[in-house]
Amino acid sequence: MKLNKRTVVILFCLILFVGSFLWMRKILINEGVVQPLTKTKSKVVSNKSLEYEIYDTMHRMANTKIEAVDGEVWGEVEITVELCDRLIEKIKESNLKALEKNKLIEILNRWKNGDFSNCVEEHNYVWSKLGGTVGKAKSLRK
Repeated sequence: MKLNKRTVVILFCLILFVGSFLWMRKILINEGVVQPLTKTKSKVVSNKSLEYEIYDTMHRMANTKIEAVDGEVWGEVEITVELCDRLIEKIKESNLKALEKNKLIEILNRWKNGDFSNCVEEHNYVWSKLGGTVGKAKSLRK
């Protein structure tokens, strides 16, 4: 099959468009502007629920402190005392079970005090609650 110039130009433009789209999507995911698609269903009931918001925000906070096994870190949110306090209030208002509330509040209190020594395990905990398949933490950032 012989390709004429017009077909080659169209194919080139199509490849360029798809490549640009994928590159921009990765940037938007890393900046936390869009949510990545996961292959597994979230363990949290609804993506719009308060509980999902809590886990998602804590996940993005933990992302600022960890290195991922596969190098994939999707979204980061700066850990501040104010944000930790807001999340603690949201946790208290949530429908989470008492043990889960206590666990998340303990994590946030450690972060408020600058203790990130368990952040790999804490990241992987909230990441698993979100049904994570990519970006499992392996170590703390240096």
